[in-house]
Amino acid sequence: MSYPPMSSPTFFGNVQMGASVGEAWNGTEIQACRRVSFINSTNHPITVVQRSGLRVSIPPKPSFRSTGFVVRTEWDVSPEVKENVRAVLNGVDDRASQELQLLKEALQKSDKEYGFYARAKLILDHPISLEQIKSHGRSVYHHETDLVISMLSVEAAPLHPYSEAGRNAKMMMESPVRVGGSSFGYCIEIVDNTGRFGDRFVNIVNTVYRVKPIRDPTRRSGIYIGSSKPDAGNPQPGEYTVRFVPLDDPDHEQHGLFKTYEEAEHLGDLSGARKRELADIEHATAQLRRENDKLKQQHAMEISEWEFKLKQAEALQKEADFKRERREAELEEERKRVEHFLALEKLRMKDRYEERSLDRKDRSEVVKMLPTIIVGIGAAIPIVMKLFGKNS
Repeated sequence: MSYPPMSSPTFFGNVQMGASVGEAWNGTEIQACRRVSFINSTNHPITVVQRSGLRVSIPPKPSFRSTGFVVRTEWDVSPEVKENVRAVLNGVDDRASQELQLLKEALQKSDKEYGFYARAKLILDHPISLEQIKSHGRSVYHHETDLVISMLSVEAAPLHPYSEAGRNAKMMMESPVRVGGSSFGYCIEIVDNTGRFGDRFVNIVNTVYRVKPIRDPTRRSGIYIGSSKPDAGNPQPGEYTVRFVPLDDPDHEQHGLFKTYEEAEHLGDLSGARKRELADIEHATAQLRRENDKLKQQHAMEISEWEFKLKQAEALQKEADFKRERREAELEEERKRVEHFLALEKLRMKDRYEERSLDRKDRSEVVKMLPTIIVGIGAAIPIVMKLFGKNS
């Protein structure tokens, strides 16, 4: 058996009140009718919750023939519709769902009993026992009938998982922000099944966040704003509220959603924000100007102080240079005097050395001549004596 592709996108249509029983279609033949009935043969009230959110309590009516709860689905179709149903069911085999197999069997039975071209009534019963309901926590979601079946009261029975309230509850439970206890939770989901809405921005405690749309065929396109229940209603811990805003609502900003980061940053008041920014800039400019003037004065004072210190340093440097040059001159003069003294002393020593050298030379000559002189004197003595002897 082959199956057509899954339907996409999802369409959420309008709902309107139908005609009363007495006006039923003004005699117009109904081509197909689907009727759901509930038979409670247990000894306990059973609450049934539909996808629409409607809740009904089925009182118990015990019976010897049945002791459970039955959801009966009846299809009443005209011959024209019956042909279409037959075309679909002819392709059903043992791989199809149990419901389709039983509907095929019921159609074949109707053809045998009422004829091939007569209207057909196809009936399926979905029994469920109290033990089965109890074993699942006293409440179950019945997939085949798309119903919540519960042993709890109408007020206490759980939400239908695919109702608006059920999907909102799922959104809050799956939100990364915890909602419950003493904490405050807030979450926004944008469901855009057509992909034409685009991102939005929200400002929470002066912090801007981007909200990206998602596709969810199980929900109507729109903005879902969930939060802890406002304090005005004296909520109990864990209570929450979810607001639905259509995508074509012209007042998204009233719900805190903006098209741009800048709009969200200034909560939509861009003109006022520009004025405030301009005033802030002017104030900052004036403050910077005052700080700049103060810095200029400080800078001028520092320059004057440094110039005074520089002049003092230059005067001290000049004095030091003068003293250094004078000392150098004195040292140069002292050096020359010492050199002159040393030169004179050297000359005196040289003269003394030469005098001593000549004296030693003269003495040496005398010593050398002594023998000759002595010899001469010795030779002269006899002569003198002779002379003196003659004269006497």
